[in-house]
Amino acid sequence: MTTVHCDPVYLRPDRVDVISYPGPVPGLELRHLCGDQPLPPVPARNRRISEVLKELRLAEGRGTGVAKIQRVLRDNGSPPAEFRFDEGRTFFRVGLRVRGV
Repeated sequence: MTTVHCDPVYLRPDRVDVISYPGPVPGLELRHLCGDQPLPPVPARNRRISEVLKELRLAEGRGTGVAKIQRVLRDNGSPPAEFRFDEGRTFFRVGLRVRGV
């Protein structure tokens, strides 16, 4: 199996993993990432980057992105996104599996 690594994105034949360091801000829990409830209000880690991404329409500030990701994956027949982070919040991983694999 060939893995292409472009830190912090790993492209594998059956999935794509994106890893971010450090992990999520306090207040965000795994239960918030299943897509069926709104995210709690948490502060932006870097407000300047956040504002630039919003102006470029690459991000939004309403906390609806996770629910949108899960909905699009479901509508596509793909498995739900898998989120993981450690107790110390040193990393945050999102796994997107290929449909039918």
